[in-house]
Amino acid sequence: MEFITIIGAISIIVPIFFLISRRNLRKNGIHTTATVLQTVYRQGRGRNASSSYWTVFEFRTNGQTVEVEYNVGIQKRKFRNGSNVEIIYHPNNPERIIVENDRRPMVIINSVIFMVFGAVLLGIGLFSIFS
Repeated sequence: MEFITIIGAISIIVPIFFLISRRNLRKNGIHTTATVLQTVYRQGRGRNASSSYWTVFEFRTNGQTVEVEYNVGIQKRKFRNGSNVEIIYHPNNPERIIVENDRRPMVIINSVIFMVFGAVLLGIGLFSIFS
């Protein structure tokens, strides 16, 4: 049961870290305009797999051109190739980006679901340890 307790704790900590990291990037990141190089459609595998569009952006920072694939897949194609999109990138790691107006509620909802799942596992684990 200690294993369930550890998994529960991790399931709570990881989404909190993720949300804080996104918030800090929004607050302290550098705002710039990126160009959409391409949007890649990836077919999901398996019976219940979903397919997504993944966007590749290009922008300049410190005299260098950075090409990065956005780490968030979307169900509908959102950006046209060649269009300009406002992004925020980490000053020490320009390949870490978020799209400026990308405030999809599913990111928060999925994080909360993961934390609730973690809290249930943590509760079960602690109950079994101290019973």
